[in-house]
Amino acid sequence: YLHHHVQTLKIDMFGSLWWWCSGAYVSSSDAIGLFTFMHSLPRLKRLEVRMMSRSLDIFSAAFTDSSSLLGSGSGEGLFELRGVETLVVNSSAAFLVNHCPDLKTLIMKGRGDGEDCAVEKYTELQSLFEITTPCSSLRQDDDGSGFQCAEELRSFDGSATWSLTELTFLTTTFPHLRHLVLRSESYCYRADVACIMRILGQGLKQLKTLQISKIEYLDTGYRGVWK
Repeated sequence: YLHHHVQTLKIDMFGSLWWWCSGAYVSSSDAIGLFTFMHSLPRLKRLEVRMMSRSLDIFSAAFTDSSSLLGSGSGEGLFELRGVETLVVNSSAAFLVNHCPDLKTLIMKGRGDGEDCAVEKYTELQSLFEITTPCSSLRQDDDGSGFQCAEELRSFDGSATWSLTELTFLTTTFPHLRHLVLRSESYCYRADVACIMRILGQGLKQLKTLQISKIEYLDTGYRGVWK
């Protein structure tokens, strides 16, 4: 069967249909149907999802309704996407990292990449992962201080404003990163070079490659006055 050979799946939820499938029209069956379909792809390795924050209601409803399914045992593992090693998302779909326990590469695209809705307000990195989820791959540290998710993640490419808070969250949530690409979500990085290097150096002991995109936004080195 064809779906047994699918290794890459791209889901674009920016259409008008998905705009109306939220708010007063929200139905948990939409999200449950998506996860059920993804489970029908046993060789799925790369998942790409683009959506608006408005559609988060669909998933929140599904995770809430799943409590009865989990209680009966029929929903066990429904929201866990084992086997997915590469996840490409815009900021609204970033919560999916919590559902991919075998994840090795995470690419988060933002407004600067043309992947987020221009009228939606900016949400800090940590809040993007905080959607209520029944998935066992998202859990608190023993001391309750933070998340543990995608523990196998080795490569992160993401857009954010990169404040001190966001940098600290990145290094404590994904401490085993080896490859890191930082992209600016605004005109400038919130943290300066010294702070970025200090936080990354202290938190990412296994880091091998670092790419800071739009390095001129850090106000480092020579930049001509006239462009």
